[in-house]
Amino acid sequence: MSALLIHAELVKLSRLLGVSVDQLDALGEESVADLRRLRGAVGAALHEEDRALFGKLVAATKLLPAAIIAIIAEKVMGPMLCARVAGLLDPRQVVDVAKRLATPFLAEVCLQLDPRSAAAMLRQVPLPVVTAVSAELLRRQE
Repeated sequence: MSALLIHAELVKLSRLLGVSVDQLDALGEESVADLRRLRGAVGAALHEEDRALFGKLVAATKLLPAAIIAIIAEKVMGPMLCARVAGLLDPRQVVDVAKRLATPFLAEVCLQLDPRSAAAMLRQVPLPVVTAVSAELLRRQE
C-alpha cells in the first residue's frame, strides 16, 4: 500500500510541476508524509508567486457574467490557471461558472486545484456536477 501512496503523491507533484512522473523517480524513496509536505510547500510557493497576477484576474471576473467567464476559462486560461484563480474567487461565483464548463475541462481543473483553497467552493457545487466530474475522473482512472 505504501508504494501506491508514494506513487499517488508523485503523480500529484508531477502535475503541479508540469513534469512527467519519471522525472521525479529520485523522490520515490521518500515517505508519503514527506512527499505530501513537499507538494504542499511547492503548491504554496507557486500560488504565492503569482498572487498579484491572480488578483488582477479575480478583479476582472467581477465585471463579467459567469457565462463569459466560462468561455474565457475554457478557451484562454486553461485548467491550471483556472484552478489557481478559483481559490481566490468567491465560492458562489466559482460554482456559477463551474456549472457552465464542460465536464472534461472541469475534471482537469479538479486535478489541479489546491486542496487548501478548494474546500469552501467544493461544498457548494451541485450534486449533478460533482457526479458528472467524478464519473469523468473514474473513467480516466484518476
